[in-house]
Amino acid sequence: MAEFRLTPGDLLTLFLLGRVGYTLQSGFFLSSVRFVPVSLASLLFCTYPALVSVLAFLTRGDKMSPGEPAALGLCATGLALVLGTPVDTLDWRGVALPLSGTLTYACYIVVGSKVVTKVPPRAASAFVA
Repeated sequence: MAEFRLTPGDLLTLFLLGRVGYTLQSGFFLSSVRFVPVSLASLLFCTYPALVSVLAFLTRGDKMSPGEPAALGLCATGLALVLGTPVDTLDWRGVALPLSGTLTYACYIVVGSKVVTKVPPRAASAFVA
């Protein structure tokens, strides 16, 4: 087995991803179902790919294809159409919690994708799992 060494910065990042990032993300989502139906919480949470795309563009300078902004707009429009729930009947906590989980998970993915380029996959899995 190949030897590898993790820097203190890598160890801290992996720890924060696994113990803080993942815990927060799941806690936000699971707490949201006390205030809104699971279907709504899941739909809100599953917007994370769009947020990953935006965060990667803003923080890492990833390029967006010409159609990507249009796809993100369609995603937001589709979400608004599917939700169709009157705003006055929604508990704001039930909306804020899964969206907080979405933001946390998007950050987890963006940060994690940078870390795994420097750290062996087994080491990353051991710390994040």
